[in-house]
Amino acid sequence: MVIFEAARAITELSNVKSLESTSAVTAFQLLSSSYKPGLRFATVQALNKVERFYSKFFFLVFVVLFMS
Repeated sequence: MVIFEAARAITELSNVKSLESTSAVTAFQLLSSSYKPGLRFATVQALNKVERFYSKFFFLVFVVLFMS
């Protein structure tokens, strides 16, 4: 849960560039395969926020999560 909160905090910072938040997206990738359904749901919600703020960055999110 600490990893999720850290990744979420990184993506919610206003001065973070899309390239700098790739580590947070990688952490979300690891958390999306959790056995806890609440954590998976929270990860999807956080990725939705990432997509809204970094719409150009969403392609990288898609590649990292679904093509690996």
